[in-house]
Amino acid sequence: MEYLSVAVNPRQGLLAGRQVYDLFASTPGSEQLLDMFERHLSNLPWAVYDVRRAMAAKPGDQMARGDTRRSLKRLVEGTRAEVFAHLYRAAYLLGREVETDGRHHRVWLRTRNLYYPCVEHALVVAPALAHDKTLKSFEKAWLAGLNGPAQLSLI
Repeated sequence: MEYLSVAVNPRQGLLAGRQVYDLFASTPGSEQLLDMFERHLSNLPWAVYDVRRAMAAKPGDQMARGDTRRSLKRLVEGTRAEVFAHLYRAAYLLGREVETDGRHHRVWLRTRNLYYPCVEHALVVAPALAHDKTLKSFEKAWLAGLNGPAQLSLI
């Protein structure tokens, strides 16, 4: 569950922002458990997901995040190798880089701004265990984020 959550949101983690995987990886003697987990992941069906987040501002403060709305859509499903190939091909066609932390792979189409409201948008690879989900309020929040304050560019 945490692996999928972190794949669609890299800021996620079940242990106060830390990941269970990292806890096991730093614990001597857990190599066999991590190998079993990797084999389990490889046997699951995988998917490329389209993940969009719209973040509102807290009332009166464009520097503070308010409510967040998310849209999650499964784009393609297959083996782990097949969906990685889809993600890397999409990155190539879009002229983007694939970001990875070694376990999770994503292509950022939009990254969040410093100011709110704002949006972020990514294609991510993860086990095909999540269902499509978009709340009715998402589109309005997405448009507000797209029309939010302009990000200052750094030279």
